[in-house]
Amino acid sequence: MRTDVEVSMSNRHAHLTAELVEALFGEGYELHEMRKVGVREFASQETITAYGPKGKVADIRVMGPPRSYCQIELLMGDTYKLGIEAVLCDSGHVDNAADLVLEGPAGKVAVPHCGIVARRHLHLGQVVADQYEVKVGDIVSVRVGGERGVIFNNVIVRSGRSDRCKFHIDVEEGNAAGLRGVTRGEIVSIDERS
Repeated sequence: MRTDVEVSMSNRHAHLTAELVEALFGEGYELHEMRKVGVREFASQETITAYGPKGKVADIRVMGPPRSYCQIELLMGDTYKLGIEAVLCDSGHVDNAADLVLEGPAGKVAVPHCGIVARRHLHLGQVVADQYEVKVGDIVSVRVGGERGVIFNNVIVRSGRSDRCKFHIDVEEGNAAGLRGVTRGEIVSIDERS
């Protein structure tokens, strides 16, 4: 099995539409890049607050550039604090996502179907996927070592760069496994998605 899977952890963050950026930060507002996180994506300097029926989560980093849909990627622990149902789903599939109220310096906006807990996933380019007989939509398991080594099951394969294997989990999952710094893992099983 493949043994050079790069593990990448992400914290809670927000993908906003251009209209929401303006509603939360002001008319004509443009996000300020803090650091690159991909070829086109960046973490911005801006943060927002999300409100649910029971509470709020502040300092949610806004990602840029704006998207065609709003998606607030939360940690499982955030859903308890907000008092919302934890909706575990693939990025971009927000039909059943939780409703939230978002706040920025220019105001508050009620946004339906935006709060999710992102499903763990593995980005593979077509060349690598073909080499290891894995296709987009397959479900794999990824093992990481260390003192608290663990096998992450139910990892969906998504497309990615042709020369890399990048496994995305959130910081709660990474912290539970004791992951720090640059971490590598390995694909240990492959199941075709039904």
